[in-house]
Amino acid sequence: MPPLSYPGLPPVSARVSAVPGRVRILVMRVFWSPSPPKFPDTGQMKGLMKDTAAWFARTSRGRQHVSSKVTPWLRVGGGMVNCGDLYGSVRRAVGAARAHGAATGGFNRYMLVMPQCGTNSQGEKPGRVTWIREKFPHLDVLTHELGHNLGLDHANSLICTADKRRITQGGRCSGQEYGDVWDSMGISTRPYSVGVLKRLGWAGRTATATGSGTWTLRDAEDSGKGLQGLRVKVSGKASYWLELHTTGVAMAKEPGSFAVSGTPGLQIRLDTGKKSLQLLDAAPGNPDATLFYPDPDLVNATLPVGSSFTTPQDVRITLVAQDAATARVQVSFGKRAGAPDAPTLVSAVATGGPYGRESRLVIQPGGSDNGQVVLGYVATRYPGGESTFVADPGGHHTTLTVDYDGKPPQKWSVRAVNQVGSSPESPQLQEHVPAPVVTILAPTPGASVPGPNIHVVVDVQPDALSQSPISSVTVCLEDQTCAYDSQAPWSVDLEATAGPHVVSATASDASGADGVASTPVTVVPAPPTVTITSPANGSTVPAGVPFAVTVTATPNAATDRPVEMVELTIRDASTGDPVDYADDSVAPYSATFTLDLAGTYWIEATAWDQWYQSAPAAVTVTVE
Repeated sequence: MPPLSYPGLPPVSARVSAVPGRVRILVMRVFWSPSPPKFPDTGQMKGLMKDTAAWFARTSRGRQHVSSKVTPWLRVGGGMVNCGDLYGSVRRAVGAARAHGAATGGFNRYMLVMPQCGTNSQGEKPGRVTWIREKFPHLDVLTHELGHNLGLDHANSLICTADKRRITQGGRCSGQEYGDVWDSMGISTRPYSVGVLKRLGWAGRTATATGSGTWTLRDAEDSGKGLQGLRVKVSGKASYWLELHTTGVAMAKEPGSFAVSGTPGLQIRLDTGKKSLQLLDAAPGNPDATLFYPDPDLVNATLPVGSSFTTPQDVRITLVAQDAATARVQVSFGKRAGAPDAPTLVSAVATGGPYGRESRLVIQPGGSDNGQVVLGYVATRYPGGESTFVADPGGHHTTLTVDYDGKPPQKWSVRAVNQVGSSPESPQLQEHVPAPVVTILAPTPGASVPGPNIHVVVDVQPDALSQSPISSVTVCLEDQTCAYDSQAPWSVDLEATAGPHVVSATASDASGADGVASTPVTVVPAPPTVTITSPANGSTVPAGVPFAVTVTATPNAATDRPVEMVELTIRDASTGDPVDYADDSVAPYSATFTLDLAGTYWIEATAWDQWYQSAPAAVTVTVE
């Protein structure tokens, strides 16, 4: 708002032409409720003014000294009218201060603190009065409103788009008030930008570029003798201010407030000779998702190292190098911008994504952005030619992740994009589908396996590119009989009938990829060996007299599986009906029988091993 005439303050015309070296502020805290607000109390207000004085001393590089006097809480009439009746509120506050015995002369600034308003603050521009109306005022509010007293406008930004993408400058542009989150006249606790400090006479060492050259910048807040700002003059009225910020804190956290952090580095502001400079988005397309106002892209507005911005007047600004303390900037006049150089696609690896498939593309950026910062890459999938844009301001990321529908493998190519256009397409590259490498070590292909147990040994190696660890191995037969192992060394046992089979082993890794191997085998019977040693075949045994049957049983030589039991059965040879039975599980195997009826009988012995493989033997005897 424009300045008004207030009793006790010098006329504003006395200070318009120059920034005062000394600012003396009478801070009047006013209220109209039965009791004063709890915040800010006298100690808090004095502390806030002390911080404000330190802020201006640092920002002005010692060229402005701020002192203050804080009154007690002053009760005024008018109620909430004070929040809108700005002149009347000052008159009431000064009257209340004098009635309280406070001196109101000798000051060149009045500050009214009215937390009961609970709204935005205001300051004369230029002028001598600020109205601090937030419920909980903080340092950034005071430095902002006192900046208006210095004649400063809001610190704004310039937001530009082309082809539905954010760009640095060009296409369709609109200004955003308060959009500079790195300047106290926007929404920030940082000092005023270097171009503004230059107008106030507070800047450190600056330079003006009217021709091509290279400059090394120090931090914009550096108190030394390094170069704090570079003004690139491109026409009679238009300039671009370059300044380096080595901190990522745009808004420091204060009690009851929030912090804003962004990308430190080289910032570019457009100066058209108007009161407000405009911050440009030198790395468009990387917003802070947690910030909703001002524009979230502008907390990360610094020019990426190795990238360029070319003004509409064909003046190219390139950030050649940057370290923790300095930035080396090259300015080239008369250099038109072009599309970026083509990148190289190094590899394409298919992975499982949350909504289908993903491919992880590893690229080698092209040699130059040719005057405008790379906005990102267009990845094109073949067959079909479906393209996806992946934002990557500066083009420095070497890995891109692209979602797509369809079955791998695909072929991919990439192009770099800036606001001028797209690079040539890289050569197409076949997508690699990661899978563990599976080898069935045993049984060997075509082997004859003594049944019914098949012991399968598997070797598994992670995919060479993904290196995803192996999580499990599943081994199956063609009839879906399966066994599972979750820990190396990988081995399982399967039971199969005699005959040909196919053994398949599937290894799964932590990323969900599978590798498969299979081998044919033939399962052959492997029963134990059994022989009836007594009585002999064709022998005669007396009726009604006990006789012993003895058997030898040995494991199969191929399996060496122990004999579990031998069963002995006597059958009537004329009918085949069993007439007696016995079994023995401990060698030597034997049983005693008594046959009372004369006739011919079969004695059968069956040996069983632990896998229920059996072998029979039989002899014939005559009972007389």
